[in-house]
Amino acid sequence: MQDLKELVYILNQYQLKPLHSNGQRLDMDSRMGKFYEGLEKNLFDTDEDAEKYLFPEGRGSSNYRKLKSELRDRLIYTVSFFNARGTDFTDYQKAYYDCHKLWLVVKILTGQNANTAAMNLASKLIKQTERFE
Repeated sequence: MQDLKELVYILNQYQLKPLHSNGQRLDMDSRMGKFYEGLEKNLFDTDEDAEKYLFPEGRGSSNYRKLKSELRDRLIYTVSFFNARGTDFTDYQKAYYDCHKLWLVVKILTGQNANTAAMNLASKLIKQTERFE
């Protein structure tokens, strides 16, 4: 539960709303939307509280666990859209986030055997990391 609360806090801090993998926003009238809003408003202290709120008819904990897992996946997916450029971060902090995003892309491209594209990005990454130590 604490991990979800932290993810929601971070997303709210930077005004990001959870997204589906297809880029659409979360329907706040859905059960998942209500779960997100409950976390946002700190309505739940435990998983049991959240389960009772979301499944008052007592459908069982397997549905709650599935819903929680899907929400966690969407929150993590949304974090990847974090953009430090438009905020009050220092240049060093912006470079930190940019470098980590680039490194992730380099790793994904390497895993897909797109080595030329990965090498080009890796070169850019090295220059940026050298500039900011």
